[in-house]
Formats: sequence, C-alpha cells, structure tokens
Amino acid sequence: MRGLSALAGNRLHETAKDRKAAAHNAEPLIQTPAFPEYTSGHAAISRSVAEILTGYFGEDFAFTDSSQQVFGLGKRSFSSFRQAAAEAGISRVYGGIHYRKSYNVGAWQGEQLGKHMVKTLDVKQVKK
Repeated sequence: MRGLSALAGNRLHETAKDRKAAAHNAEPLIQTPAFPEYTSGHAAISRSVAEILTGYFGEDFAFTDSSQQVFGLGKRSFSSFRQAAAEAGISRVYGGIHYRKSYNVGAWQGEQLGKHMVKTLDVKQVKK
C-alpha cells in the first residue's frame, strides 16, 4: 500500500463511507512509480550525496538551484546539502509515494553510506 492510500483514509472526522469514497477518488500529486514503497530511494541517495558533498565543501555550504526554472518554477535556495537532501526525500512523502518511516529509514541509510564513503575515500574538505 502506498502513502497515498493512507492519506486518503486518514480523516477521523468523516464516516467510513466518506473515507472509502475519498480513497477511491484520491489522486497523487505526482505519478506513482512501479517500485517498492520501502525504503525511500530518493531519501537514501540524496542524503548519501549530501554527506559526501558536506565532507568536501563543509557544513554550511549555501547554494541556489535554478534547474527547475525551465518548468516555470522559481529558484530554490538551501543553507546546506543536508537541507536540500531532506527536502528531496520528504517530497516523496508529500507526493503519496512513501510513508514517513520509509523516508526516515532511507535518510538514515543514506547518511550511513555517505559517512562511510567520506571515511573510506578519505575525502578532505576544500579550503575556503
């Protein structure tokens, strides 16, 4: 079961009949992919890369992403790679793709992998 199913049925003030109708008519914000819900790949990959980039550029490397402007969306500014990774991962929960636990576990897995890579590859922070 996808996160979308829980979102549609998570209305305590409605009757069971109302919740069933809402679940039947619910539409995801983004296309629901054909892969397992657990764990969140976006959270794991984003966080592992954030750990590696943080190891190289430092904790407070602020940046602005303008890659979505071609789709009519604005620039996004982040105070760190970890902040960007958190947004990328949690977006899958908001889109009804994953549950929060899948995001949490995926982010934890990514953090562990990223830290392992920083240590194994002996990543050195660049001088500012």
